[in-house]
Amino acid sequence: MRLFLILSLLFITACAPPVSQITRLPDASAPDDIPVFFATSRAPDLVLRYGADRSEVTGYGRYDVSVPPAHESGQIEWPRRTPDALQHFVATSENLYPGPAEFRHALSQEFRKRTRGKRTATIYVHGFLNSFADGIYRMAQLSHDFESPDVSVHYSWPSASHPLGYLHDRDSMLFARRGLEELIHEVKAAGAEEILLVGHSMGGLLSMEVIRTMALRNSRQMLGMIDGVVLISADIDVDVFRNQLHDIGDLPDPLLLITSDRDPILRLSAWITGLDQRVGTLQGPEDVSDFEVLVINTGDYTTRGGHFNVGNSPELIETMQRMQGVVASLSDHSDSRAGVGAGAVLIVQNAAQILLPAVN
Repeated sequence: MRLFLILSLLFITACAPPVSQITRLPDASAPDDIPVFFATSRAPDLVLRYGADRSEVTGYGRYDVSVPPAHESGQIEWPRRTPDALQHFVATSENLYPGPAEFRHALSQEFRKRTRGKRTATIYVHGFLNSFADGIYRMAQLSHDFESPDVSVHYSWPSASHPLGYLHDRDSMLFARRGLEELIHEVKAAGAEEILLVGHSMGGLLSMEVIRTMALRNSRQMLGMIDGVVLISADIDVDVFRNQLHDIGDLPDPLLLITSDRDPILRLSAWITGLDQRVGTLQGPEDVSDFEVLVINTGDYTTRGGHFNVGNSPELIETMQRMQGVVASLSDHSDSRAGVGAGAVLIVQNAAQILLPAVN
């Protein structure tokens, strides 16, 4: 059984892009350039810019990422041996800031450019098996495909980017807690009126640990900084998650769980820890129904391994865009229980589940 699960993980990750550096083409600027600000607890690397080693000093910077004109929703068109901005994701500019003050100033300038709506930042925290380049390109892809008006910020923690590096990554994720909290404070100080924290896989556990720490220290301050949380395929033990929610008390609103009951990587994680399931494999809200959370099970939209359906499935991306108003109404505690296309809203005690339309 152990050999089968290890082979399964290797198979799942075989189609993933290799550990890659950011490809820079300064002359490739295009209308679809996405500015991606970042903070990282990775140590500098001469080849990859930031590698798998850990650093106690947080690094800050910004990339402008060009999305190719023929980009397909749900894809990251990785640069090849001969990168081409017409076909691949490439960086058109790179700015590395000496410290947090310079990062905060540059981010503040970006907020001033956003003349419509609130100055909102989305902070994306990557998961297991991600290189620095993976996270930067993924943030740009999500921002583009979801047509997000938010300022994009990425937090990159020192994942080993290796299929057999799971235990290393769990330690590195815990090591990175202070850096993520520092980033949240810097984004707020730069002028963000709203912060949406998005954690994928092991990055979901990192996000929840930081929120819990902030809440235990000063719950009112935490709520003033983090306005919403999205956990995608969260690699968190359900009992640990419940304790985190108890410790946090007043939860960010919304707190959205995007799950899949067909996620093989989280099944492997559950097996390694000797438990039945993870938060990211919940089929519905029953196990967390005494908390005000929203659950969306994306198992029917499984694509490319099923560990990041919401970023990889064009159909699901389109569906999620149509459902943004429903998520907002539930977060506002409205009495509406209207259906969502072919789906519906299921209320279970304090929690709610949004049932997705059937896949055609």
